[in-house]
Amino acid sequence: MLCHFHHLHSHRSQQQLHLYLSLSHYRVCWCYPLQMLFCHLLLIKPESSIRFAELSAAVAEEAAADAEVDAVVAEESAADAEVDAAVAELSAAEAEVEAAVAELSAAGAEVDAAVAELSAAEAEVDAAVAELSAAEAEVDAAVAELSAAEAKLMPLLLM
Repeated sequence: MLCHFHHLHSHRSQQQLHLYLSLSHYRVCWCYPLQMLFCHLLLIKPESSIRFAELSAAVAEEAAADAEVDAVVAEESAADAEVDAAVAELSAAEAEVEAAVAELSAAGAEVDAAVAELSAAEAEVDAAVAELSAAEAEVDAAVAELSAAEAKLMPLLLM
């Protein structure tokens, strides 16, 4: 694989690591290691270029697969976020239902209190009706006594 070497002087930039140039059917690779003051000129055969293209394609395929995995992970994260949002909505709905049940229970207690007040008022009315009936019975008894007394006095008055 190594066809030529050329020594170059240190005036080339030592910071440059690789420089690829295309020359006809060959690829030339200039290497500048920091420790060396010269450079190697490597001529790479076309078969190596084909292998390099195959490796580049494999790297590209792996990058595409990684991108697909990243997309799936992002979709799963989005789905997880949607599930979390649905759970939060469900929790809020449950809290609303619990609040409505508490309001309904309070309203039921108010109705029970009103029914108890009504029952007490009805008992008072019943007691008042009973008192009125007793008073009417007393009046009827008094009227009956008066009528009996008049009936006794009537023959005396007619005489």
